[in-house]
Amino acid sequence: MGETQSRLFFAAEIRHREALLTYETLPQATLDYLKRTLGVSFTHQQDTLHPKPNLPTDLDPARIATEVFLKEALKDTYALDGSRVTDLGVEYLLTSNVALSEQQRRILLQRVTRPDFPHLVDLILTELASKDSRGFGQYTIHNRLLLEQLEQLARARPELMKNDLFVRAWLARLHPGEDTNVEGDAKAREAWLDALWAFAKNLSPSFNSLKAHILYQRLVHDEEAGTPNETRFLEYLKLPRQMGYVNEKYRENADVFKHPANLNEDFQAITARQPVRNDEPLVRR
Repeated sequence: MGETQSRLFFAAEIRHREALLTYETLPQATLDYLKRTLGVSFTHQQDTLHPKPNLPTDLDPARIATEVFLKEALKDTYALDGSRVTDLGVEYLLTSNVALSEQQRRILLQRVTRPDFPHLVDLILTELASKDSRGFGQYTIHNRLLLEQLEQLARARPELMKNDLFVRAWLARLHPGEDTNVEGDAKAREAWLDALWAFAKNLSPSFNSLKAHILYQRLVHDEEAGTPNETRFLEYLKLPRQMGYVNEKYRENADVFKHPANLNEDFQAITARQPVRNDEPLVRR
């Protein structure tokens, strides 16, 4: 052993002895020295046969309840766009009448695809009353509402009866359905046209074009059935229109002709009939 190694060996021996001799007065320092010097970690654990598990056996309802997740999700204004609320979540919101912000309400109306939810009409009414609402027809669900729901909207907001999209949605609900052939079944066609007119006749004069179109189709039906109706014909003639046979003095009446009927307007989506364009042949007959 060289001189240098001997010195290192004896120096280490002195440190070991010092650590051991001071144990009584500085026990923790001695233990730390031995652990560090000998590389002792004491990480082994006793093996236990068939230990009893110390794990939870049930979930805390206060942490997993639907309301808890919903509250957390709705903290985000745009959570309803699908990133955090699924389609089932949308249905839950529509059936539980949860308070929503204006933006969340609009996103919800964009996502709903069916009308069979109890609070849907209230949701739509609230949105229509907001200052930034773009009115009826903004959302796809507006055109999928049931007739009863449209009636509820009209009672709550009578001004909707002046909205063209609302009126068209209502008239579309009056169609007897795909199972009824209104072209081949004269009675069904007559009942349908009567339903259309029963609704349209009470609309404001701004819908004179629509009124003329529906009433014209009813007169055509009367003629084909061989049962012309004088009362209905006179009702039709009262509607203002720019036709050559209309008396000039009548056309000069500004109050009457404020909303002249446009016979060229297309209402095929409602009656599946071409625009009237020229009603003079029927009127003369």
